[in-house]
Amino acid sequence: MQPENLTRCFFKMKIGTKQKIVIVFSAVLLLVLGAWFGSYVTTFIKDREIEEILGINETLHKEIALTKTRTTSLSKSLKNLTDENTQLVDLVTELRDRPAKIQYVTRVETVVVPVETEKAFSEPPKEYLFELKPNLSVARFSYDKELQEPYRFETYSLSFRNSIVVSKKSATALLQISSSGNPGQFIDIPIDELSVDFVEEQKLFEPNIGVGMTVAASPSPDLLGSVFISFIHPTKNIDVAGLRIAANGSTAHFSFDAVGYNIGHHIPIFTDLWVHAGVGVDIYAHPHGHVSLGTKF
Repeated sequence: MQPENLTRCFFKMKIGTKQKIVIVFSAVLLLVLGAWFGSYVTTFIKDREIEEILGINETLHKEIALTKTRTTSLSKSLKNLTDENTQLVDLVTELRDRPAKIQYVTRVETVVVPVETEKAFSEPPKEYLFELKPNLSVARFSYDKELQEPYRFETYSLSFRNSIVVSKKSATALLQISSSGNPGQFIDIPIDELSVDFVEEQKLFEPNIGVGMTVAASPSPDLLGSVFISFIHPTKNIDVAGLRIAANGSTAHFSFDAVGYNIGHHIPIFTDLWVHAGVGVDIYAHPHGHVSLGTKF
């Protein structure tokens, strides 16, 4: 074969490889954009439904507590929220059906201050209610001199209702108490402290294996299928330090992935879609920069 024919053939191979790279990444980009758009439309419809529901109901409760959800490990959460009166470790130990993962640890603390802490009388009143809040009585005293036993004390039972709505970023809580002296009526009580921890156990060192497509950046770019293993994970969506083997029908590359990021974290459908960047060499010891798109097993 003449030298000019070899050059022409090599040039066509280079153009063909570039076209493959453009086609593959264009398809991936369109797929990601389509998934994002579909997710956006679905979320928009759900938000509209929720807004319509919320718009029907007027705000009835004035004592709703709001707090930010902290992300921490289970051990740190139990340590921070446990004191001499509340051993949260016991709550985990006593779970009959131990879940594979504990996601939230919550503690609500409040002090209910009575309307009047002390009341003095020159003579016994005919009736007196001991109230924590208006319409929330805990006891009743009455006096009727016509009776054989004129003094009467009654103690009421209290029903507590604690409602909590938790998300990964924030949480709200509502504490209500009802007295048997006024059954069926729940009184909103201010919450002094609301603590919500989102438990996320992240192993710093753990081998993760995955597959993907790799673009070798060099004067002669190439598209390769690849298998990789990542070792260090500072957070759930970041990889540091990994090894990769990439190959196609004409060559093979060995590379070191310096860093990776899970872009699927922002896409509801493709929740495990990783972009890695690194450097490596081919079987001829030529250096290449590598950008890879893939998923883990």
